[in-house]
Amino acid sequence: MRIYPPALAVFFSIAACGCSESGNSSSSLTSPPPQDNEQAIFQMQLQSLEKAKGVEGTLQLESQNLKMSIDKQTAPSQ
Repeated sequence: MRIYPPALAVFFSIAACGCSESGNSSSSLTSPPPQDNEQAIFQMQLQSLEKAKGVEGTLQLESQNLKMSIDKQTAPSQ
């Protein structure tokens, strides 16, 4: 399996954006945690899972775009 540099660049840029703090004070990360510790942990895990699903979708889309681009470049012209 070969990993393409553009795909890696997209992945790392998305990861960097996801990890950065925003100046928005209404963010769910700055809201007070729920009273129940187990509930708070569960909510954090759900948020992480949703974020990971979003990143996965973006990476799959970029992968498809990259494959289509490669196919167009390697296709014999008629």
